[in-house]
Amino acid sequence: MLMLVTNCRRTIARGHYPAPRTTEAADVSVVGGREIAETRRRHLAALAREVEARGLTWRLAGPEESLLSVSGARTRRRLMVVATPSGDGWYYLWPGGGMADVTQPETVAARLAQMLC
Repeated sequence: MLMLVTNCRRTIARGHYPAPRTTEAADVSVVGGREIAETRRRHLAALAREVEARGLTWRLAGPEESLLSVSGARTRRRLMVVATPSGDGWYYLWPGGGMADVTQPETVAARLAQMLC
């Protein structure tokens, strides 16, 4: 028995899913993907060196090592930091609304140490 499910946009036969639509925007996001991933890892590695110098532990995590997991050695508190491109450069982002330019890894590491120690 074929059952039809209707949503706002289209009717789908249950068990038969339409192929994902490919858009031009999706294709553009792949261009330069390797360079973006390498740049992201480079920025996260710079921050990792700084957090380690402050007694915190770290590891790269996520797909293509796209996140930096930072932990307080004594408190075992943990947070994740991402480096992301923005219109005018790259930024580190972390929980609690933290945001700083990637040219300031020392400052970011000091803030993270305050949060985790």
